[in-house]
Amino acid sequence: LGPYNYPFLLLVQPLIGSIAAGNTAVLKPSSLNPTVADGVEKIIKQCYSDEYVAVFKGSTEVTNELLEERFDHIFFTGSPRVGRIVMAAAARHLTKVTLELGGKSPTIVHKDANLKVAARRILAGKMLNVGQTCVAPDHIHVHADIKSAFEKEMVATLKEFYGDDPRQSPDLGRMINDRHFDRVAGLIDTAKVLAGGETDKARKYIAPTLLKDVTMDDMVMQEEIFGPVLPVLGYHSLDDAVAYINERPRPLALYWFGTNAAARNRV
Repeated sequence: LGPYNYPFLLLVQPLIGSIAAGNTAVLKPSSLNPTVADGVEKIIKQCYSDEYVAVFKGSTEVTNELLEERFDHIFFTGSPRVGRIVMAAAARHLTKVTLELGGKSPTIVHKDANLKVAARRILAGKMLNVGQTCVAPDHIHVHADIKSAFEKEMVATLKEFYGDDPRQSPDLGRMINDRHFDRVAGLIDTAKVLAGGETDKARKYIAPTLLKDVTMDDMVMQEEIFGPVLPVLGYHSLDDAVAYINERPRPLALYWFGTNAAARNRV
C-alpha cells in the first residue's frame, strides 16, 4: 500500500524484496497521485502477468476491499490513523504487517554544535519534498545559550537555499492537495514566524517557514507537520529535552547535533 509523498519509490522498493523472495504481490498506489499510479500500472503490466504482480488503482474503497483478503504480509507506508485501520484488518487473518508511520521526529542542537553544519543538514532534510517526508525533522530543541545565534544561521541558510523569493526556486515543491495545504497552513502562527510564512492556496505553495518562541501547547506541536514548517524550541537542561521526547509517541527518527560524546550517548 503506497503513500502519496514518494509514490513510486515506496511502492516499488518493497516489491523488489517481495519478488526476490519468490512471492506474488498486489500493488495499491496512492489515489492522490493518479499520474504516477497510471505509470506504475503500465510498467507492471509490461513486466508481469496479473497472476504474479497485480496493480489495483482507486480510492479508500479499493483499499478496504483489498484488506478483506487474506495476505501473507501487508506493507504499508502512511499515517498512523490509516496504519491502525490496516493493522486491525490484518489482525482478522493474523497477517504480519510492516508499518512505516512517521511521527514528530525531534532534533536536538546542543550548545557545542557546529551551527552552520546543523542548519544546513536540518533544513536539507526538512525541506526536501517540501517537508512531505516521514523521517523529516519535525521540530528542533536547541540549547538556550545558542538559540539566538542558531536562529540567525537558519534564516541565512534558508535564503542561501531558496533565495529571496522561494516560490521562484526550482528546488522547492508544492503541497499534494488542498486538504494538506489547509492543514499545514493552519499550523502557522503568524505572530511566531521567524522566516517565511507566506502561502498561496491556488498554487498549493507554502514558503519554507521557521517558527520561534514555540511552546508545547501550540497547535504545531500537537501533530506531525508533514510540510515546510519548522518550529524551534529552546531548552536549558538536556534532561528537559529528553523528558519531552520520551513522553510522546515514538517517531521514526531522532537527530542530534553536538560534539559532546557523553551527551550524545545519553540521548
